[in-house]
Amino acid sequence: MISPEDVDSDNYLTRLSDRDESDFREKYAKKHGDLSYDASETAVKALLRNKHEPQHEVFEAIADGFHPYNGEGMKTGYEVALTNPLCEMRETPADVLLTAQDYREVHLCFVVCEAGGENYIEWARNINEVSDLYTGHEEELLEQIPIEGLDPGHVQFVTAAPKEDLPDIDFKYMKGSVSPDNYSLWVVDDDYEGNGDRQFELRKEYGTVAHRQLRTVLDSGFDYGKGENTEINCTLNSHDFIALRETFMGLMLKQHAEEKEQPREFNRDDFIDELTRQTQVADPPEKKVDVIRSRASTLLVVADDAGMVYSGSNSNINTNRDYRLRYPTGMPTQVPEHIKPKYIEYRTPVKMAEDAYDQARAEFEPTDSLKTELDESDSWGTD
Repeated sequence: MISPEDVDSDNYLTRLSDRDESDFREKYAKKHGDLSYDASETAVKALLRNKHEPQHEVFEAIADGFHPYNGEGMKTGYEVALTNPLCEMRETPADVLLTAQDYREVHLCFVVCEAGGENYIEWARNINEVSDLYTGHEEELLEQIPIEGLDPGHVQFVTAAPKEDLPDIDFKYMKGSVSPDNYSLWVVDDDYEGNGDRQFELRKEYGTVAHRQLRTVLDSGFDYGKGENTEINCTLNSHDFIALRETFMGLMLKQHAEEKEQPREFNRDDFIDELTRQTQVADPPEKKVDVIRSRASTLLVVADDAGMVYSGSNSNINTNRDYRLRYPTGMPTQVPEHIKPKYIEYRTPVKMAEDAYDQARAEFEPTDSLKTELDESDSWGTD
């Protein structure tokens, strides 16, 4: 059983008196004992299937739709400029920054990729968080875009979500809860039935789009599948499994193409470089490099704990490199099918611990006062 302190993200246990901590641990153990491993495993698989993988597909639709190879998307004037804009300032829900330029101004469009319409209240908070971060950091953002002295023009904020989530969303609540005026909800439709020659469509479903050219195209909808982005395959916000899948597959393809001896073996810096390639449109600023390195460290810990890699002085490593990816001999494209079961097996007991902790904490009433005020958690962890 995983200990409660391992899932205590805000150091709650350290705030309890010795007596209360003992009582909390007892309640946690009881809650944990009431949980089913099989049910937790099913929940982990469902989260991947219903939230994290659809959320990644939304990101792919944005990256494909606003890629120079997509002629329909280019009619908007916008293309992908950055991923995770301003994450070097603090953690941000923003996944993509689209930009368009005219002779006087550069227009900005922040996109947050979401999935799971039942969480639409959180979606509104995410938009406000992105807006608040941009306010006061305009100069830092513009320094990362080749704008040649242009002034900021329209600033748009977007939630992009799968079509399947629409029935769950109260858009009146969303519109009334977000702070930016220029806010809209875009829908990714991967089973479009309104046009015989189109299977995929990205369109505006609700809200306001200030930029006329962007508004015209999004009101009608366009086929995001007509262009394929090959530069960025995930973001620093991507779920741990998604980020590991894309980074490992890219790294293995690269090392096999270079005909490296022991291509499954790599150093920490190789992984960091590949994560950078997978997530960045252009060379990131120094502060963002630090964020990438931190995210890489977190991912490598997950990979190690999940048994996806051999590490350190393990005898299965045949060179002096830091890691060896564990998958049977075969094409690197088979990496996802080998690491997914390992992730689920790793994540299931963590899910049990988190659920037991949450249930125990919801019911627990300390006898004594907390020692100090609770800290806020600030991490890149994912479900």
